[in-house]
Amino acid sequence: MVATAADQENVFVTVPGDRHSEPGRTLAQPVPQSLSLLDQIGLWGNLGVSLLGFTGAIFVLQPGGAGTPELSLAAALTAIVAGTVLGSVLLGLAGLPGALTGAPAMVLLRGLFGARLSWLPTALNIGQCLGWGIFELVTIATAAHTVAPALPKPGYVLIAGVATALLTIRPLGAIRVLRKYAAGAVQIVMCYLLVQLARQPLPGFAHGTWSGFWAATDTTVAVAISFAPLAADYTRHSRSPRSAFTGALAGYATTQVLCYVIGLLALVTVARGDAGRIYGASMPVSIDGGATVPVQFVASTISLTAATVNDALP
Repeated sequence: MVATAADQENVFVTVPGDRHSEPGRTLAQPVPQSLSLLDQIGLWGNLGVSLLGFTGAIFVLQPGGAGTPELSLAAALTAIVAGTVLGSVLLGLAGLPGALTGAPAMVLLRGLFGARLSWLPTALNIGQCLGWGIFELVTIATAAHTVAPALPKPGYVLIAGVATALLTIRPLGAIRVLRKYAAGAVQIVMCYLLVQLARQPLPGFAHGTWSGFWAATDTTVAVAISFAPLAADYTRHSRSPRSAFTGALAGYATTQVLCYVIGLLALVTVARGDAGRIYGASMPVSIDGGATVPVQFVASTISLTAATVNDALP
């Protein structure tokens, strides 16, 4: 079945269920809508995993900044869940126009700014994506070099860059492959790390304050909606608007909550309130049998998966 959708100037031909085609080189070519609900959940689940989530938990624990009173665990966990869910709902809503029309995010802005003025947010968006791409590659290289310092950081940048470039050849197929294999592995590792941190001695859930709760909530909302300007670029390939919205909400909310909770537990246990120690080589998480799993190894694996999927999409 082939459907058409139009914005003010362009008609986008969408092909629901086409699992063989990839995005065309121009906007005039048909838009394959092959991503199922599980594909969308896997995609947004990967995008919800970020090193910023782990270290950014310090802004939830101490929303007033260094030296200010810490939120209680009850307040911090509530802020993480409430803010993430709210931001993820807005993120899902931002992606609906892409699923309905097949139009990418910057084309949709023509309805707000007009054809000429829309070039301004488009240019800003290109700069943002370039900056994030550089940040992600450098972050991956830094984390990987911490785990295996035998290879210089530029080597890891090159490896991550090549992996990302390979994924751009068939981005929709890559999303389905990563959803089947990498996404599940990442979830298992994150849940394992969460359990191990939860086994550490924790402060009382009521120990601390609720002052600054709304500022902490706002932090997690902002992180979730940071993907809103790009949401339609991902959801335009969804089989249905319902899958696009549900996938963004469920996938992103789940992994962002996990990231922030892991970061929060690390801060109140092994890192002792120092965000800089979350990935330090001196901060392993003990596991049964006396072996250890360095947190930075987990972060490197998760970051590579999330960053490469993110940059692979057209």
